Amino acid sequence: NNSINTLNLNGVKVKKRDVDLLLSKYSIKDIETSLIKIFLENNNLKTKNEILLLVLKQNHNKIKIDIEEHLNKLGIVLDLKTIERFFELLIETEDRKLNGAFYTPNFIVDYIVNETINDNEKVCDLSCGSGAFLIGATKRIHEVTKKPLIKIIEENIFGGDISKTSVYRSKILLSLFALTNGEDKKEINFNLIVADSLNYNWRKENPEGFDVIIGNPPYVRVQNMPEQSREEIHKKYFTASKGNIDLYIPFFELGIKLLNEKGKIGYITPNSYFYSRASKKLRDFLQQQKYVSKIIDFNHLQLFEGVTTYTCVTILDKKKKDFFDYSIIHKEEELKHLNEIKFTDIKISSLNAIKWNLLIKEDYGNIKKIENIGTPLGKLTQIKNGIATLHDSLYILEGKMKGSFYIANYKNKGYLIEKDVTRKLVKASVLKIPKDIDDTKTRIIFPYEKIDSLYKPISETKLKKLYPKCYEYFLAI
Repeated sequence: NNSINTLNLNGVKVKKRDVDLLLSKYSIKDIETSLIKIFLENNNLKTKNEILLLVLKQNHNKIKIDIEEHLNKLGIVLDLKTIERFFELLIETEDRKLNGAFYTPNFIVDYIVNETINDNEKVCDLSCGSGAFLIGATKRIHEVTKKPLIKIIEENIFGGDISKTSVYRSKILLSLFALTNGEDKKEINFNLIVADSLNYNWRKENPEGFDVIIGNPPYVRVQNMPEQSREEIHKKYFTASKGNIDLYIPFFELGIKLLNEKGKIGYITPNSYFYSRASKKLRDFLQQQKYVSKIIDFNHLQLFEGVTTYTCVTILDKKKKDFFDYSIIHKEEELKHLNEIKFTDIKISSLNAIKWNLLIKEDYGNIKKIENIGTPLGKLTQIKNGIATLHDSLYILEGKMKGSFYIANYKNKGYLIEKDVTRKLVKASVLKIPKDIDDTKTRIIFPYEKIDSLYKPISETKLKKLYPKCYEYFLAI
């Protein structure tokens, strides 16, 4: 699949293996440092900024030269957007799984900031990653107010992320953005914090709330979170109180809580909140509060490289309304002209919280005809959710083996798991082509036995006797 093996680095198409080559030779930190040094040197930028000076002091000249030659060979021009894209690629696999971070396309950032920011407003990104939305917000406020960039960064721009590395990179990119536009300062007073935003007391530091909240909340299943965080989220948020929710769901509720009375939210998220069972509480919340202002559904179009995610942009504000604007995008060409798309009015009271059927006017008649023909699938067979372990990191194995045993890792220790107590696992979220079904090495621990056509948990005594290694693992966790 070409789109999976090719990366777009700000307009330059490169093979993913060419980027992976750098990762195989050098540490993430070395690549990160070299990119910043190359950018500063190529643009003859001198600085007194302490964060940037600390980078320049690091002595990796041989690595920097090698990386620069590699980029030149690929025809990559190292501007700020390219560095931002590289930063997204330079995320450890385990961190990506926990943080759910994906690179947001420039046109989405631009659309959201233009829809939500209109003046000298206080803007926050609650899951800022490397700072794409923060830079977009800084640029937008500067265009509207002509206020100095560093003054905007210090007075208007707020953000947080669970990853210390991401917050550091946001500071780097904001510093570089100011520097490239002729502004420099020894120590910029950033309002960026390292925190789990869903469990952080934002109101303590910002009692008056924010004018605008924007971003790309994490796409992570709650069962992948540490148990304590998971329990706190379930207790704290109405929208997350039931089901195996994605973390982006309570970010809607958190955003509303942190807005001032005239505030706006602009998010890009999966569009699964229209229909998934786990999102039922979010639909209830949005219908009751009437905060939805606009939704653009990107339908089947894939906006994020290397991952299959169906997305939408949602704009909310504190001015309650009975209708919201809705549009669905069918062709990639339309993505270039989001400001010109036509919208349909959707009456909030007409929506069924069980599932939102969001349609443009022309589609309503056709859907009604289809729904009244034949027998619904649900009446012919039982439809169930897929696998729900409630703690994927403990039950799902990567497929690594030692002899005839699979290996499970828990708290930096490896445990052996008997092959016969596992099953092959195919997850739709990672499938790209049909061949992936046969090639998958992922396994899931399956401590069940079939009794009278039903699968029931294996008794503890039987598990200990048949699968002593797996039993030892379960005792450990």
